Amino acid sequence: MAYFKVYDASGNEVTSGNPLDFGTLNRDDEEVSSWLKGVIVSDDGLVSTGNTTVSVVDATGGDSSGLFQLAPDNAGSADEGNAEAYGDDLTIAGAINDTTGVPFWARRKAGPAEEPVVDATAIVRVTGVVIPE
Repeated sequence: MAYFKVYDASGNEVTSGNPLDFGTLNRDDEEVSSWLKGVIVSDDGLVSTGNTTVSVVDATGGDSSGLFQLAPDNAGSADEGNAEAYGDDLTIAGAINDTTGVPFWARRKAGPAEEPVVDATAIVRVTGVVIPE
C-alpha cells in the first residue's frame, strides 16, 4: 500500500506509466536535463512524521539511478547549493500532509554508454512514516 503520491509540475500523478520526462539526452554532449519539479503529498487523512526519503530507482532492476540528482525546493526553484550528489537520496524534514504538497526537484544526466534516449524506466520512491491527521 502506498502512503504518498508524487505529482509533476502540471499536477499529473507520476507513475511507472507516466514518469517524469527529462527529454532526450546525448552522451556525446554530456547533456544534463533541466530541473523538473515534483510534489509529494500523503494519502487522504495521513501526515508524515519525522524524515521522509526521496529516491530514484530503476524500474527494470538496472543501474540508471546514479544518473539522477535530487534537490530540495527553494522558493519555487531547485536549491542547487543543497542538491544531493548524483544517485543519492534526498531527505525531507517536516510534515507532508494530504493538502499541502512538498516540492522537490530532479534532473538526469546522460550515461557514458548511452545513445540518445528518453528514460522511462526510473521511478520516484518516497519512504517515510505516516500517522492519522
